[in-house]
Amino acid sequence: MNKLVVSIGAFNRKLLDDRLSDGWTVVHYEPNPLLHASYNHEDNPHFTLVKKAVCAKAGIVPLQVVKKHRENDILDLSATTTYITEKIARDAEYKHIQFFDVEAVTLTDVLAPFEEVDELNVNCEGEEVRLMLETPMETLLKCKMMLVEYHGFVEFIGITKDQVQQCNDRLWPHFDHGMPKKWSWNWRYIRR
Repeated sequence: MNKLVVSIGAFNRKLLDDRLSDGWTVVHYEPNPLLHASYNHEDNPHFTLVKKAVCAKAGIVPLQVVKKHRENDILDLSATTTYITEKIARDAEYKHIQFFDVEAVTLTDVLAPFEEVDELNVNCEGEEVRLMLETPMETLLKCKMMLVEYHGFVEFIGITKDQVQQCNDRLWPHFDHGMPKKWSWNWRYIRR
């Protein structure tokens, strides 16, 4: 049976290509309609693009897409707030592009069809703390390994080290972790 990776949000294209060339099955959730066309793997039977957000609560959610003036990076923000909107409006480094209303499903919904997932990649611009804290542990335990990028380094998202520690405190009894030698916003959790 093929190994399975479920990816939520921004997915490293090299890693995507590597996983597919190694014969993995990839199910990728991407809510940003501006990025859908960039996933040109429709002809690959091992790749599925799901055009939805993954959030702690299902429903229609606002997606704010911003772009840095000095880079080509696009940042999706599924949980927009007045603070975020005001910060972007006054910060010359960022340029507001567009708002979208997108359908969101829960991580429980995403993982329901699978008995086991070899790798879960979570890179969802601020929603990762809520996903790690609010998703039932029995759902998370379907994952052999989880790679989570916490977005504390993005000032206007505002995730704190204390919030990441809350996630770690919840997950560590069930998952070993690749503890970085120095503080990192990227964590790897391996099911025990």
